[in-house]
Amino acid sequence: MEKLLTVKEVAELLNLSKFAVYDMVYENKIPYVKIGHTNRSLRFDRQKISVWLSKQSNDIILTKK
Repeated sequence: MEKLLTVKEVAELLNLSKFAVYDMVYENKIPYVKIGHTNRSLRFDRQKISVWLSKQSNDIILTKK
């Protein structure tokens, strides 16, 4: 299994602020997992983020036509 990404790493990958990533998580707009005893730590699967990002790009292109 590949290493899961942190909020900071996803923010850097997407060129967003950490707050924007947290907002996307809160709105269930980005795939994530909660880990730890209290489910407070967020992590992101790089492959799922890539697929999600690809879909987001396609949706934007389709809606602009």
